[in-house]
Amino acid sequence: MFSDVFSISVVWILFWLSFASALGLTANHTAAYFSTPGKKVGGFERWRWWISLILQLGVFPSIVCAAAFQSYGVLSLFQWLSASAQELPGFEHWYIYALFGAQTRDMIPRMPSGASMMLKVHHWVVVVACVVVLFTPQGFGLFVAGSFFLELGSAFYNLHELFPDSVAVLVVYEATMPVSNVLALVCLPALFRMSRLPLWLRILFAMADVGVVIGRQLKAVKTACGSTKHDRDQGRVKLLNTD
Repeated sequence: MFSDVFSISVVWILFWLSFASALGLTANHTAAYFSTPGKKVGGFERWRWWISLILQLGVFPSIVCAAAFQSYGVLSLFQWLSASAQELPGFEHWYIYALFGAQTRDMIPRMPSGASMMLKVHHWVVVVACVVVLFTPQGFGLFVAGSFFLELGSAFYNLHELFPDSVAVLVVYEATMPVSNVLALVCLPALFRMSRLPLWLRILFAMADVGVVIGRQLKAVKTACGSTKHDRDQGRVKLLNTD
């Protein structure tokens, strides 16, 4: 009986993961059809970045807010964070499928050749984590929360990639990235309280979380330093022209 139920569950999960990927690819083809080919950003067409922004600032927050509203007053915060996918059959699943599709739309049939190694690794880590967390005995809610915080920070990184010369966008990016990273790290103590989750898996998730946070923050610092150097160089040019 258990094996039958498990088999049905796996088939159902595979269906929704495939459906989410198909929706992502449909969005790609639609955007490509109505877009004019132009200069790529980080190896990706600009429309790919815009789709990511729509997901990160529109779709993801809407689903997570719906999940929070659904669980409010029913589960405590830790109960929600530590629950398994089977114990949270609501909007949380929608979020995971949307997050999965957001990655696979860039990976099928393959990642753009100009994409950075950091982006390629990021996509693979997220895709594997989305699948694994659907079958873990605990931590489904925690993964939803932690990945959502990271995606919010990534949204402003994407915005900066689209508008690298905008000072306002740079300020927002540099302000939100550390907040996003800290919120993701705050989830770690709860992770290690989840005794039903194998220790090796807790360590693996923690390492992935910390690794992503360090990589993102180093990128933000490098961007800020590069912007400061650019401003200094521009100031010198203006001073020389004045002389």
